[in-house]
Amino acid sequence: MTQPIARRGVVLVPSDFSLDWVARMKDCGLNLLGLHMYQKENDLIPFLDSDEGKAVLDAAREAEIDTEYEIHALSLLLPREHFEKHPDWFRMDLRGARQADGNLCPMSADGMAVVCDTARELAQRLVPTTNRYYFWPDDGKLWCHCPECSHLSDADQNVMVMNAILGALRDVNPEARLACLAYHTTLSRPESAEPDAGLFLEWAPIRRCYRHAVNDPTCSVNREHLAGLVGLLELFDPAEAQVLEYWLDASMFSRWKRPSVKLPFDADLMLRDVAHYASLGVRSITSFGCYLDEAYASLHGDPPIDTYGSILSSELIES
Repeated sequence: MTQPIARRGVVLVPSDFSLDWVARMKDCGLNLLGLHMYQKENDLIPFLDSDEGKAVLDAAREAEIDTEYEIHALSLLLPREHFEKHPDWFRMDLRGARQADGNLCPMSADGMAVVCDTARELAQRLVPTTNRYYFWPDDGKLWCHCPECSHLSDADQNVMVMNAILGALRDVNPEARLACLAYHTTLSRPESAEPDAGLFLEWAPIRRCYRHAVNDPTCSVNREHLAGLVGLLELFDPAEAQVLEYWLDASMFSRWKRPSVKLPFDADLMLRDVAHYASLGVRSITSFGCYLDEAYASLHGDPPIDTYGSILSSELIES
């Protein structure tokens, strides 16, 4: 007997809802909506407070589609204006200078206290229907290389900070679970830090190759990515893990510039990818779908949302 992927989702930014996404998701069997924001725009909470945002959440609730909030959060949790008075809260670069450009120093107890306090506040504003939270590190930024941190990999520092945030979230919601994002410099298994119970893996292979399936042995890029995922799934429960893919991410394929290019969506490649993720025990799969909005439809025709949903709903997993 077989069964489909249990959590089948898409991750969108507020501007994408010029397209009737919730109705399309319901029609093609998607059951999870992730709400994201581009860090520089910081528009998610204003969207949620707007009539449009409230209508999206109401429609998702009526359609029995879960909602989650996936954001690069550390510059929100540790506001950069603290840098002038407290540079020691922030990361040290390879030349020994403190930098406020992203992330922080995990060994700063005072800085981490601010992070945890702000995480408690944000968790009361961004309330998922699933108890799963996503307060990611800053987008593409490096971690700390101070004397106390220099022996720690980026993946180790990521786990340490997420463990602390998870503890803060459980002050607000005892059932909280928190994503540990494997992305850019944290795609490999941490060397020393151990994830606390309640951290789940979210694997986002933004630099993988989309000309080859993720398990194609002839592709050196995907071989390296997949080896990292296999190692991470030895540390994290595959049944709780989430793959965050980019099959539908017109923004990435457009290099985050409008007007969007036509999405190079390959249904056969996605089917092979999903089947392999399923074989590893992964039961939660989503993709960014950014820039798939009315402007995209006007330029390139209807995006392949139905095909995407039908692949994730296919009976791929041996139960």
